[in-house]
Order: sequence, then structure tokens, then C-alpha cells
Amino acid sequence: MDPRERVEMYLKLSEDYLRETEDLYAKGNLPQAGEKHRGAVAALFNAVGEALGLDHYSHRDYQLIIQRIYRDTRDVEVLRLFGMAERLHANFYHNFLDKETFYRHQEDASALIEKLRRYLDVITCQPHVGASHSRT
Repeated sequence: MDPRERVEMYLKLSEDYLRETEDLYAKGNLPQAGEKHRGAVAALFNAVGEALGLDHYSHRDYQLIIQRIYRDTRDVEVLRLFGMAERLHANFYHNFLDKETFYRHQEDASALIEKLRRYLDVITCQPHVGASHSRT
């Protein structure tokens, strides 16, 4: 599979995780919902890594990718949003977020997803349209 195909595979995986997130959230399973939402973020980091030819296999790799995105865009918000998404991952193991706090973290993870998609559009010179995932 060439890198373009892998990018598309990771984009689809991200969308699949987001669909699972919605179902798990509706069932009240916040730790699993958060882990899937963070998985959607991770899949986009994998797509960015593929597009840039960077490693994307570990937490360290993701940290290096977000730093690269920050350097390229000068968007300091990506750093904060990444931290919020990472707390969703930690919540999977420790279940420390209440529903309201969880929702705020999930909102920020969704904002990061949109920024990652836009970044992918720029670095690959093609739009990667994804469903908007917001809860009312």
C-alpha cells in the first residue's frame, strides 16, 4: 500500500472511531467513548505521519508530530487541544472525568480533529472531508 492509500485508510479509521464514540457516549460508557475519540485523533496523527514520512507508532511520535504541526502553523491551540485529547486516553484507564468535564475534553478533541484534517488538506494538497461530530 502506498502512503496515499495509507493516509486514506487512517482517515476512514478515524471516522469509524468517531461513529463508535457516539454510540458509547449515548450508552453512558465515558471511558470507552473517550478512548475511541482519542483513537480518532491518533488515526489522524497516523495519517499526518504517513503524509510527512514521519514515524507514528508511539506517544512520543505523536508528540513530535504535534510539535511539527505547531511549528508549521504557529497555531498554539493545537498544543492545548492535544493535551485535552490525551486526557481522554488517560480517563480510559483511570475513569476520573465526570460527564460535564468529559464533554469539554471531547469538544476539544473534536476541535483538534478539525485542525488535523485542515492540516492534512494543506500538506497533501487535497481536501479530506469528514463528518462534523458535535453533540447538542
